[in-house]
Amino acid sequence: MLVFWEMTKYLGNSCCVGESLLAGIKKVDAQGRISLPARWRSRKLHDSDEVIVIEKGDVLLVKPRVKPDLTRHFDSVEVDVNPKDFTDYSRFKKAVLGRRGK
Repeated sequence: MLVFWEMTKYLGNSCCVGESLLAGIKKVDAQGRISLPARWRSRKLHDSDEVIVIEKGDVLLVKPRVKPDLTRHFDSVEVDVNPKDFTDYSRFKKAVLGRRGK
């Protein structure tokens, strides 16, 4: 229960609403490494072996590194620009920003 209290002290009580909170004591080796729980690795890391470590005061947050799906942005923006403006980036930029080139 002490570990749970320490986690809520750092993260706030709202961290536990609708989520299961699993906490434990881990040993840090001479190189500063800890092992991540196998259950978390199998659920969150999938085919990746990279995580993002965020320092927040006295707490380290470990999040899986997820490659973004850039295809979801395809065709998500529509602009009313003359097709000739697409051939020259400077002209296109001015057209999109509302400053027509000379």
